[in-house]
Amino acid sequence: MFTDRERARFLETAMQASRWYFNNQNTDERPWGGIGGSADKGRFVYEYRPVEKKGKAASIWAQALGVMSLHSVSIKKKGWDADESSRRAASLLAGDYMLLIQNTDKSEPANYGGFYEARPKQKVCNPRDGITGGMGLCALYKMTKDEKYLEAARLFADWYHRSAKDEEGWPYMKYDFELQKGYFNKNEVDEDAGGFNSFVKGDWQIGGAIFFYQLAQQTGERKYIDEYMMPMMEQLVEIYKKHPVSHVVHGFHGFYPVCFGNDDFALVSMLCAYCATGRKQYYSIARDRIMGQIELMDECGSFPSYGGTFNMGIAMKGLFDLQKKMGILPNDRLCEALRKTALHGMKLQALDYNDARIHGGFWGQTNHGVGRHTIHHRSTGYATIFYSMLADAENNIPYYNCLNWGYEPEPVD
Repeated sequence: MFTDRERARFLETAMQASRWYFNNQNTDERPWGGIGGSADKGRFVYEYRPVEKKGKAASIWAQALGVMSLHSVSIKKKGWDADESSRRAASLLAGDYMLLIQNTDKSEPANYGGFYEARPKQKVCNPRDGITGGMGLCALYKMTKDEKYLEAARLFADWYHRSAKDEEGWPYMKYDFELQKGYFNKNEVDEDAGGFNSFVKGDWQIGGAIFFYQLAQQTGERKYIDEYMMPMMEQLVEIYKKHPVSHVVHGFHGFYPVCFGNDDFALVSMLCAYCATGRKQYYSIARDRIMGQIELMDECGSFPSYGGTFNMGIAMKGLFDLQKKMGILPNDRLCEALRKTALHGMKLQALDYNDARIHGGFWGQTNHGVGRHTIHHRSTGYATIFYSMLADAENNIPYYNCLNWGYEPEPVD
């Protein structure tokens, strides 16, 4: 599907993006604002707006995505690699900050194990962001085999299962550490509060189920599949039944039951559910909806929503690799769309800038990626993983992927 030169470009794209992460991380050697000894040591940049020369520090999910992105490049880079020590050091520093913002106070059982959103003792967190933090812990354990990351992942999984879901097992939109309760809309905890009142349950919240899939493999404990993950997947199936891919409503997370372009890897979680259980229903739903969403692709290769081009690129690559593993020949439409998206997406990378805050990052935060005002970690991180996946014919990137976690898919007729 791709030439050797194209694959070399994909790897170079991923490597440049990985440098955006470690060149912008707050460290003793490169302190933000020139002041060392900061409590923000190890944090990545969430976004940067060049015209305003303003940025924002990373939250838990941005830290985790940075770790997964850096490790993806390390997996793919063969031979001598001048950046490897920088990527590893950045990942470990990022992990230190992640552990710093995990609640470890056993005197608060409802809160114990959860992630604060971005800073220690922060009042409110987003469980969907936190569960990406769990994926980051799994990545750190995969990298280092250090049990502290696996233990932290277990603590978070138990917190999420215990405190971050409603009575039906659906993840809350928000969790309040002071009130020690989760909620969907702000007026549920503050009658005088404005805003947040239109949030609805949506497929994007279930993309985080990938974490339980990963943790089950790393611990060998099936409960993370059967008790923690699958009740969420069954509810996602019902949402998909009510909202067919033929009925497209464009909008971002929290405002519609189904998100198109960037579903926050809900369809990848469906592929994971198939590999974990062997139930063909999950494979069929994911396949049909990925193929259906390909029809939303612009002629240039972009997809709708923030980061949608790379989210769908990863989903398409995951389906492609899974079908090959199952002995199924991927159809021409999937191959054509994957190729077009891969070649277009590289145009969203900011290159030839003499500014570390910009160079190597990806423009984001606009529908179809048309804007050029914000370098954003979402597009940068997803792109890094996507182009690492494409860098050679070997399929060995585990992140946002149903493969490479120890589960073998069964053939589907």
